[in-house]
Amino acid sequence: MTDIGYDGYTCIEVEDKAFEKSQEDAKKAVVLSANYLRNYIL
Repeated sequence: MTDIGYDGYTCIEVEDKAFEKSQEDAKKAVVLSANYLRNYIL
């Protein structure tokens, strides 16, 4: 359970064209998103 009371899955969806050039760019987007979301997860 988290601080906000949400106990489920989170989907990361990146809609930024800057990350669509290659698979490596897409992986960077997921890593950046996960790092950001860690601030909200216990």
